[in-house]
Amino acid sequence: MLAARVLKCTYCFTDFDLQTAEYTRALENFWCPLCRFRHMDPFNAIIEPSGILRQHMFMRPTVTFNLDLPDLKAWRKEDQSIFCRCVKVNSDITSQVWPTKLIMSANGAEVFRIDPPEEGHVRRDARDLELHTCARHRQWY
Repeated sequence: MLAARVLKCTYCFTDFDLQTAEYTRALENFWCPLCRFRHMDPFNAIIEPSGILRQHMFMRPTVTFNLDLPDLKAWRKEDQSIFCRCVKVNSDITSQVWPTKLIMSANGAEVFRIDPPEEGHVRRDARDLELHTCARHRQWY
């Protein structure tokens, strides 16, 4: 069992367990991942209080989870969007970072894929992925 590695967020003042995440920056600058998400994109604000549907610290190469979205059709009618984002914790600034490889599936259909870069090439990460836009021609919602 992992020992708790708790830091206090200097923005929301809640305690956050780093689990296996690395944080080598100044403790007085620590923002928890939820606060980082909330401030990542001012043009696509998170609807509070329950606008973050899922938050997960990656500790294994494969992560599987279920997300029940009974209000999804109503959200789409209200022109709301769902974004998938990954945030870098070990940083003094809020910045997005994606894993080397990611496959996002919903209801058995692939929504989007991030493949490793070809050898000798640098991958340019997408800023964020709006799931509805990625799945426009796929019926998963």
